[in-house]
Amino acid sequence: MFEQIINSLSQSGWKLVDLEGKWVSATHESLNRGLILGNLSELPTEFTEWIRPYNDISKWDVLVFCPEGIDSSHLKQRRFPDIQLWYWDMLRGNLFPFPPTNDPLIPRWLKQLASGKPIFLGEKSPQKISFQPYLTYTLIGLNLIYFLIMVYAGLHLFPNASTETIDQGVLIQFGAKVNTLIQAGGVWRLFTSTFIHIGIIHLIFNLYA
Repeated sequence: MFEQIINSLSQSGWKLVDLEGKWVSATHESLNRGLILGNLSELPTEFTEWIRPYNDISKWDVLVFCPEGIDSSHLKQRRFPDIQLWYWDMLRGNLFPFPPTNDPLIPRWLKQLASGKPIFLGEKSPQKISFQPYLTYTLIGLNLIYFLIMVYAGLHLFPNASTETIDQGVLIQFGAKVNTLIQAGGVWRLFTSTFIHIGIIHLIFNLYA
């Protein structure tokens, strides 16, 4: 797993430097945050010498791999000022930050690295591209406008037997599908009939569908 994560970092454009005890530092030119990775059995007594050359890195996160697991009570045995440690209990799959922190970035990075995927840089993950159904909105708007014009021309919102003659006249006037008229040359009715609605209830159900 350690080698896989190192490879993922390399593929993500991170600069890797081998340190003592098979530890590795990882930095990226676009970040002021660095990573140090290694095994719990080789945990050094301090990290000062390793991070001193990096004046442009303001924060370091240390990922400590614990292949045989770790007891959370052991976390306080070693303290490293200004260093955020992350103990990864690989036996149980737990990640222990010390000192405690709610920073979501490292857990997200580690999950991506462990899956072999390049990590997204920056404090925030990229926003998913949301699909906007512009064509649907356009058709809804056209249907509403067409219906309002028909109502203005005399179409009733709630047609009934007493308004049937008037409503049929408006529907035909605005392009209702009438086979005899289509055969007579009104081919355009094949298109306009898609915007014809017999009352508000008909319109609502069609727009909902």
